Amino acid sequence: MYWRWKPVEEGAPPFGPFVDRNHFATWIILAAPLCLGYLVAHVAAHTRHDVPGANWRRSLLHVLDARAIWLAISVSMMLVGLIASLSRSGAVGMAVALVVASAAGATRRGASAAGRWIMLALGLTLATAAIRVNPQTIVQRVTSAGGAAQDRVAIWRETLPVVRDFWLTGTGAGTFETVMLAYQRAPAPFRINAAHNHYLQVAAEGGLLLGIPVVALIVLLARAGLERLAEDQSGMYWVKAGAMSGLAGVAVQSVWETGLTTPANGVLAAIVAAIMLHRAND
Repeated sequence: MYWRWKPVEEGAPPFGPFVDRNHFATWIILAAPLCLGYLVAHVAAHTRHDVPGANWRRSLLHVLDARAIWLAISVSMMLVGLIASLSRSGAVGMAVALVVASAAGATRRGASAAGRWIMLALGLTLATAAIRVNPQTIVQRVTSAGGAAQDRVAIWRETLPVVRDFWLTGTGAGTFETVMLAYQRAPAPFRINAAHNHYLQVAAEGGLLLGIPVVALIVLLARAGLERLAEDQSGMYWVKAGAMSGLAGVAVQSVWETGLTTPANGVLAAIVAAIMLHRAND
């Protein structure tokens, strides 16, 4: 990592400060929509103070201050990093996050302006990615998705006996890799050290004792987030919408990955959830 530290596990595909590029993608899915929401909120606040009758050049210069420029560049660079990581689960998670963000802003005042900024960020991303990433590499990555899906299904099948044998209490948090030393049956070039499905891994390590509270927490978190979003009439609406979008994207990505087990991602997810649930009068 950073051309200095060697990962403990053989065959690890480090990407930046992350041992696994899919875990790097988890961080981006959480961070990029939040920054994009902040950008939209910032621009919306400036737009409300536009001088009546001003031409488009003056209005554009009024909006494009240093903070807006840095936010737009940051979002674009994060998305380029996601594309460069070649994480398929990350791409799916980010697509879901953008869809959720679009749905959250569809009926909101200023949605058209938000849409323009989102399209601008995506345009910068695609232009930069076309220079930075080889299109053939992306095509090869997409076409190999079928084989990767089969590998995931094979890992899930190997995990199901653990869930059946320890259905009540699970094997214990953090014991999945150790338990699979006894349960892995199918030949593989590497030992199975993760379920590659966060929900399945929670079921294996925590059983019903942990699984039921986790499901209840997800439901309550989603309901509380929607309530906070509906009652927020301030400019922070867009920041909260970005936070909710990031969490939704990670929830979908977790069907294929366990990115939240990385401490940096867990901490960021907690911060994003706190932003989504914040009340200005609390």
